[in-house]
Parts: sequence; C-alpha cells; structure tokens
Amino acid sequence: MFPGKIDVSPPAYLTRLGTIFTRFTTQDSGNVSYGVQAPTTRYFVETAGNPTATTEHLDFDARVALLRNAAALARSVKHHALPALHAVIESPAGPLLVYDWRAAPPRSCSPDPHRPSTRS
Repeated sequence: MFPGKIDVSPPAYLTRLGTIFTRFTTQDSGNVSYGVQAPTTRYFVETAGNPTATTEHLDFDARVALLRNAAALARSVKHHALPALHAVIESPAGPLLVYDWRAAPPRSCSPDPHRPSTRS
C-alpha cells in the first residue's frame, strides 16, 4: 500500500493518501507528525520536519537519525501496547514513519493550535 520512496514533500504525499486532520509541530525533537485519515483507517505519520529549520531543537541530520532508530526499534519489538509500524517511506525531506493511529498525542508535544484536531 505504501511506496518505498516518494519525490514530493511529506505534506504533499499525505494529502494524496488522505486527509490530514491534525499536525503536531511542537515536539521536543523538532520532528513534525501528522494524523492522516485514509479511506478506511487512520495513520500517525512522523517526519523529520523542515530540513532547513533552525531552532533550539535537534538539527535535521539528528532528527533523521532518531527516526531511523525508531524504525529499527519498531521492527525489533512487537507488543500490543505499541502502535504497528506499517512503512518507512523515503522522501526528499527524510523518512516518513507510518504507524497505526492512537487517540492520544505523542509525548512532549501538543497539536498545532491553528489546525483542528479530531480524536477517535
């Protein structure tokens, strides 16, 4: 269902996949995550955020490294309490990790106040 690689930005791909219903932009790492409603299910998609962003957070290479570590961990540990990792999609802005949606925000972040959030 998911490609191994895309040649567009993560938000552009995600709007093709479905509807972005929430966006998490204030994570401690500087990553940007999305809640995406596809035709039959919801996904949580984590990205490394803007490659050129300069903030107090980690630089882009460190954010990409964290995502690759998270993907390796998700592939090596299976537990009912952890959302399933469906895919790692390579993009010009680093990897996208596609997980099952869980009705709770990631730790250490809050939803973008300018974007409506729908939980289920």
